[in-house]
Amino acid sequence: MWPPWWSNGWRCWGGGAAALKCAPRDAWIGWTPALKFRRLHLLANNVRFLILPDWHRPNFASQILALNLRRLSADWESYYGHPLLLAETFAGEARFRGTCYRAAGWQALGRTRGFAKRNRGYVLHGHPKQVWVRPLHPRARYLLQAPLLPPLPSCRKENPRMVDVNRLPLEGEGGLIEMLRTLVDPRHARGVRHPLVTVVAISVCAALSGARDFRAIAEWAQDLSRETLRRLGSQRWTPPSEPTLRRVLQKLDADRLDAEIGRWLLAQCEVQGHSLSVDGKTLRGAHDAG
Repeated sequence: MWPPWWSNGWRCWGGGAAALKCAPRDAWIGWTPALKFRRLHLLANNVRFLILPDWHRPNFASQILALNLRRLSADWESYYGHPLLLAETFAGEARFRGTCYRAAGWQALGRTRGFAKRNRGYVLHGHPKQVWVRPLHPRARYLLQAPLLPPLPSCRKENPRMVDVNRLPLEGEGGLIEMLRTLVDPRHARGVRHPLVTVVAISVCAALSGARDFRAIAEWAQDLSRETLRRLGSQRWTPPSEPTLRRVLQKLDADRLDAEIGRWLLAQCEVQGHSLSVDGKTLRGAHDAG
């Protein structure tokens, strides 16, 4: 996947998909192999950086790197629909020292083993490279390794206020699962694959993380690991599909569910003063001429 290149005739900077395997980077992030495959799309690789010889001047390369990184996540989101959290690149030690990357705030993590991907396998080329990374968000490492995908920083104006569900109690006394066990399952017992608690818990966590429709909830659920699914009451390896989420949620008593979740969430979050839930359609036309 390649977003548009940034070039104006005398310099060129290109970004692409992150490397599938990079031991120094993966160790620095601290994620598991399974989690890496679900979050790798939140990384980008600086695959090309070129400045023509006639434009060499002091601090020019690091300035260009810094300016490009400021807009990288926003450009990527406008092109692919999601922001970025981390940028990476590789510099051959035999030809480059990486001085401009260090000056632009990049961090050296170590050396590669000197392998290159060829078709479906890897071959040894014998030229290890230095691995450099640059977080695009202050909490990039936490967001990449969190069990439940937290709200991602977005440049969209309609981005709502969201909650990091990793900080909310899910299991045990007073947790989300215990509260949802009081709900009555409207489905017939025969053929049920996903418990009602699991379906509603996934939907609640996804909505608190910014999901605003059934498809967004299903996409958020695809990021869940098997361990996290078990924490949410599931006995299956895969999350419920979008049709399952839609059918179950449409059969529930929405008013009761909203009241129960609202009380539970209010007990978990610190609220200054009073809180008020207002329906936007009800509020229309409520003002007077003055």
